Amino acid sequence: PPPPPPHPPSGPVGSDLSTPARGGDDPYSSSKACAELLAQAYRRSFTGRDKRDLLIATARAGNVIGGGDWARDRLMPDAVRAFGAGEVLLIRAPHAVRPWQHVLEPLGGYIALAERLLNGEARQADAFNFGPLPGNARSVQEVVDAVAELWGDGAQYRVDCRDYPPETRLLSIDSAKAMTMLDWCPRLDLTTTLKMTVDWYRAHLRGADMRGVTREQVRVYMETRAMPFDEVHGEF
Repeated sequence: PPPPPPHPPSGPVGSDLSTPARGGDDPYSSSKACAELLAQAYRRSFTGRDKRDLLIATARAGNVIGGGDWARDRLMPDAVRAFGAGEVLLIRAPHAVRPWQHVLEPLGGYIALAERLLNGEARQADAFNFGPLPGNARSVQEVVDAVAELWGDGAQYRVDCRDYPPETRLLSIDSAKAMTMLDWCPRLDLTTTLKMTVDWYRAHLRGADMRGVTREQVRVYMETRAMPFDEVHGEF
């Protein structure tokens, strides 16, 4: 039977390398490390690295943003709801640094990994990171400032000073392994990532054909992936 698709955790874990998970300093990152360890244990116990009947890989992304995300307690959806309604956005942990990336970036990595598993490439049955360009690691406040500027009138925010469970100050993710073994690399800088995201939500707010808007963003992104790396920026 064909191998299952790679299982993507929803964010970076405690380790920033594509190696067996080392654990985490909080429940969230620890839960992601547990998923990595379970996949690794199953792979080594029941399949073996030399067997091609069931190839299991895990995939980690950075902090993913992009149109279509309406979950609560996530920065971009909360910002869009607040700005669109003329309300003040409350942010917590303004100095926390996260590796922000557009959703199309890790999706491209997941597809590249799945293709190799389907082709029976046993050496790819492993853990891979699909993170953003290094410059995309910015603080929550920097991202909100940029989004508010892109949004324009009605975009206001303030820091929520209430007590919340502690969060890791800095999250990072190293994609060198995916770049070397899968011929994958991130293409979108933070400015482009945020503009694409705000453009999508703005289009939704004005009642545009969102299937068409989404397909167009995917089309342009795919064209970008086909271009030499140094010619990419400024295409959106």
